[in-house]
Amino acid sequence: MGMKFAFTLSKLLAVSIFVTQSFSNVQAQAKAFKETFASAKEKGEYLFSKGDIDGAAAAFKIASDLKPSAYEVHLTLVNIYFKKNQLDRAIEECKKLIQLKPNSQDSHVMMANLMRSIGENKKAIEEFQLAMKLGAKDQSIYSAIGFSYLHEGDLANAELYLKKASVEKEHPVDAFIGLAIVHYKKKEFANALTDLDRVLAEKPESAEARKLRGEVLLELGRVDEGEEELKKAIAIMPNLRSAHMALANVYFRKKDLAQAEKALRKVLDLKEEDAEMHYALGVILDRQGRAIEAAGQFELGAQTDRNPESAEKMRAHAEDLRRQSIDMTTNKQYKSLLNLGGEPTPESVFGLQYESLIK
Repeated sequence: MGMKFAFTLSKLLAVSIFVTQSFSNVQAQAKAFKETFASAKEKGEYLFSKGDIDGAAAAFKIASDLKPSAYEVHLTLVNIYFKKNQLDRAIEECKKLIQLKPNSQDSHVMMANLMRSIGENKKAIEEFQLAMKLGAKDQSIYSAIGFSYLHEGDLANAELYLKKASVEKEHPVDAFIGLAIVHYKKKEFANALTDLDRVLAEKPESAEARKLRGEVLLELGRVDEGEEELKKAIAIMPNLRSAHMALANVYFRKKDLAQAEKALRKVLDLKEEDAEMHYALGVILDRQGRAIEAAGQFELGAQTDRNPESAEKMRAHAEDLRRQSIDMTTNKQYKSLLNLGGEPTPESVFGLQYESLIK
């Protein structure tokens, strides 16, 4: 009996020791996990503060793998990936935020802005509207929804939301710029001018507003005034490519081909791979009788054109110009793009409708 009791007691002691050791191991593992997660997070915060974005991203990724429920870590990764322009990764992290807190209006606003960044405007609108249903009251959301509708070509809804933003925001500069674009597209040029005057009264150094005002004035036939506004826009922001493009349009209207050429070359300096602008420069060179140079621009346009059909036609015309400029014995006027489809207008050259002239 004594031996049996002793055996049972020793067995109980062994089990007790095992349980104690197991519990101790669990505690140790939990402590190690906590320290590992905390150290990874702390390392990420330190590297981020020192400007080492790549190192911070790697550290925070380790922390998020160790503790997938750490909302604040995923939030930090969203911001880091956005800064690095790694939008796909930012979106994946934002999805995790929404999974962790599906009723977080902030997460849906972030997702909406990420959708806008990749051109998914319909999805952006859905996320913004969901955020509003969850209680988001930031009036800039109205403006963001308005611009999203504008990019989708839905002018009615764009105007609706931008008007809401213009009424409810304290300083609705962006809303009035959006409304000016809507009115410009609807050919309501007087309303567009009113919108832009409101912007410039509050923000006279807005290059974008100056540029838009110049374009509106051109549409109203006030070419000299439009030219002055565009020059002001360029003085404020010398690399505003669209302003140089619009200024080339002014000079084309004035038949000042030398200045139009200068403006277009600046446009192409800022972004070389642009089929439409190579085409426009080719037209201007062609009108000046510089057939070989024009052919070179049409060839460059063909190389950067994503439309195989129009690219092939531009390339064929480039070859035609070269051939006819060399063979002068026929004493015939060479066939240029200017003679295809009639006399080009500023709208056909600068309105990005060059394919209609190539028939």
